[in-house]
Amino acid sequence: MTGLGTLGVQVTWLVLAALYWMLTAGVGLATLRALRLRLAPSVTRLVLAVATGWTVAGLVLFGLGLAGLLSRELILVLTILTIPLAVHHAPWEDLGILRRFPQLPTAARTIAVGLAGVATITLLGALAPDVEFDSTWYHLPDAQRFLAEHAVRVHAQSIQDIAAFLPKLPELLFAWVLAPNPTSPTLAQLSHWLAGGLLAAGTYALARRVSQPTGALLATATVYLAHSVGWLSQTAYADLFVGLFAVSIALALLKASDSSHGRNMIGLAGLLTGALLLSKLQAIFFLPAIALGAFAARQRWQDVVVVLGLGLLVVAPWYILVWTTTGSPLGLAGYWPPGDVHYGGGANFLDWLIRIHPTVFASRLVQVLLETSPLLVLSVLPLLAWKQLSPTARWLIVIGLVTQLGWTYNPVPVDRYGLPALPLLAAGVATLYTIGNRVIRATLLLGLLVLAVPRASLIVQAAHDRFPVALGAESRTAYLDRQLHDNLWIYWDTEQRVPKILGNGTALLLTHNSFYVNVRSIDLIQFAHEALGESATVNEVLAAFAEAKITHLVHTRPFTLESFLGELPLSAADQVTLRTHLRLVYQSPNHLTVWELVP
Repeated sequence: MTGLGTLGVQVTWLVLAALYWMLTAGVGLATLRALRLRLAPSVTRLVLAVATGWTVAGLVLFGLGLAGLLSRELILVLTILTIPLAVHHAPWEDLGILRRFPQLPTAARTIAVGLAGVATITLLGALAPDVEFDSTWYHLPDAQRFLAEHAVRVHAQSIQDIAAFLPKLPELLFAWVLAPNPTSPTLAQLSHWLAGGLLAAGTYALARRVSQPTGALLATATVYLAHSVGWLSQTAYADLFVGLFAVSIALALLKASDSSHGRNMIGLAGLLTGALLLSKLQAIFFLPAIALGAFAARQRWQDVVVVLGLGLLVVAPWYILVWTTTGSPLGLAGYWPPGDVHYGGGANFLDWLIRIHPTVFASRLVQVLLETSPLLVLSVLPLLAWKQLSPTARWLIVIGLVTQLGWTYNPVPVDRYGLPALPLLAAGVATLYTIGNRVIRATLLLGLLVLAVPRASLIVQAAHDRFPVALGAESRTAYLDRQLHDNLWIYWDTEQRVPKILGNGTALLLTHNSFYVNVRSIDLIQFAHEALGESATVNEVLAAFAEAKITHLVHTRPFTLESFLGELPLSAADQVTLRTHLRLVYQSPNHLTVWELVP
């Protein structure tokens, strides 16, 4: 479909996305009011409302999944029934901040227009089919699986596949928006795009507590123009949800320090901490910063207990589920091979945490400072004017630095894992715009310009290749055929040869990325563990294939027939025997291979 037809479909997706966003904000604001948190209309309230709405929606879906009730039909019914509540409580007044735009200084208006342009570009990119690795490997397929099985569970392959035991709140939110059409990622991508926009809005809300509008927008641009935020806004990943929940926790804790609703705000921070922990395993490394922030808000140790206690209570059912499946509360049993490169050669988690990490961190400190988070360098400048800083500015900088330190404990030092630190550090640096003189202000504006041009160009470049398919100049099939090549390890040949080869049969599939698989298939690793157990004979394997109506074996690069057979609980001799029952029928240029089972 091209041209006007595609544009009509895209407009439909945007309308549906707006409906889901309204539902999320309405549910969130209703929850805030139920907690007796009657905040005045503001950017802060809007950010907290959506973050809370996603938290509540995710926990409801989690409960339905644990009960085996997570069906598309029930999700759609509950969504429709929620519309009147959401319309009544939707925070329309918070959008009134847009009326203040004409009163902003020229520099602030210029920055705001530029940010709106970047948001529009990434929005357009989010309308193209997702082709990123993690989203098509497990974020979207997990959501599909939840809907197909009506349940949330850790599959048997989790012992061999780390992604299976990672916390699943983003995948549950994707299941919510996939319910109307589980084969299209668009609403999931648009949800992640909104999370990125709200991460920026939350940065603005933090920075406005310590700076003028121009300084606050400087901080916002610093975060939103990060390359990782730009490309993540066009995907169905989890990291922008993590960043949003983190900035929302900071907003709630600061509100607790200067609000008559302090106790309830502390409770909200605990609920949002649970959402953060339920969104990413690495969030556990941010708990020290959250604990410090909770204490600093009101100088009460009880607040630390409440925030961390509520957070751990929210995420506990997931880790209990993982524990009962894998034998380890974090799902690390059987996964952590000695010398694994992801963990610096640590023999186990504690060995890496205590012995390996400090050495590795010290050796790459300059890289951490200059490459992964330039804001760390800038954060030193307000420290030099410590006596001039407000208590809030000090809080932002200290908690931001501790949060960034937590990021360094991620076994894989990917910059997107450090998003929770960026709003805090950027807002802390924004205080320079208030306490500094004209030279400092001009320097900050010039620095943003120097930073913005290359970063914005990278974001446009990342989105540019998506424009033709988003606007209907290129078909979805042609786009996916062009994008999903073997070095992404993604299976895409199903609209052409494979359906004809399979006919009414079923493929036993070995691949990392399976979202766009549109033939009848069964995951090999799950099948091998659940249907065959620890060992089997050739005849037992063939009988299990027949019972599951498996007619073909399919694998993609980097997997081979040897790796395929190695996943089956067969002896080496039986693997050789099973080869005699396989006939190669197809191999595509992108290394998709199909074997037919023969008597």
